[in-house]
Amino acid sequence: MKHEWRKKEKEYYIPKQKPQLIEILEFKFFTIKGRSNPNSEEFSEAIGVLY
Repeated sequence: MKHEWRKKEKEYYIPKQKPQLIEILEFKFFTIKGRSNPNSEEFSEAIGVLY
């Protein structure tokens, strides 16, 4: 099932009228490290791993 972040994490992502402090919980992320031409095979493979 698709995770609908706009509905489930409104306090993190939807802008408020007034600035306010919020506490962000720990999240896990995947990242690509390094530099590469976005048109290169190496970059395409790295992006493929994320998907």
